[in-house]
Amino acid sequence: MTTWSELDAQFQALCADTRFMAIQYQWGVAGTKYYPAGGTEDGMLRFKTLSAQAGEKLAELPAGTVDAEILAVVAPAERWYEALRHHSPTFKHDDIAEQFDPADGRVLGPVYLGRLPDPVQASARLALALSGVPTPRDAPATRTSWLQNANQWLEAHGGRYGKLWAVTAVMLGLVLAAAALL
Repeated sequence: MTTWSELDAQFQALCADTRFMAIQYQWGVAGTKYYPAGGTEDGMLRFKTLSAQAGEKLAELPAGTVDAEILAVVAPAERWYEALRHHSPTFKHDDIAEQFDPADGRVLGPVYLGRLPDPVQASARLALALSGVPTPRDAPATRTSWLQNANQWLEAHGGRYGKLWAVTAVMLGLVLAAAALL
């Protein structure tokens, strides 16, 4: 699987083909819509592909790293666009409009508009920032490896130190196994 650092490099490599690109956002009572536009056709296709990969990767981050609202977005590329909206300092809020019911003219609620200029550069920056966040997948492997080493040592030396080591090993193993599940 691609790392955040690799995604950062791939987004950086894409900057020349997408320098005039932007994403227009619309959300609120009318639903959420994303309108990426600009750049070359190949650059746009590559950006959407990388965005989908980054959106998939967001699910690997520890809880609380990104808002649950972002992780609730089903389409991976749109999940990434939403992460950019929430975490990019270059996102600009535009107008607020109102949605009207065409049948009776009553106000249904607000529709918010915004834009993100240069989403490729914003994607590279966010990927770089996320590259420093350890994933939960990394932690259990380290704990398991340490637990295996401890158990091997105790098996090798357990007879020499008696039943106290065996009991200690079992207790330690249970505690570490419970910690790995958290």
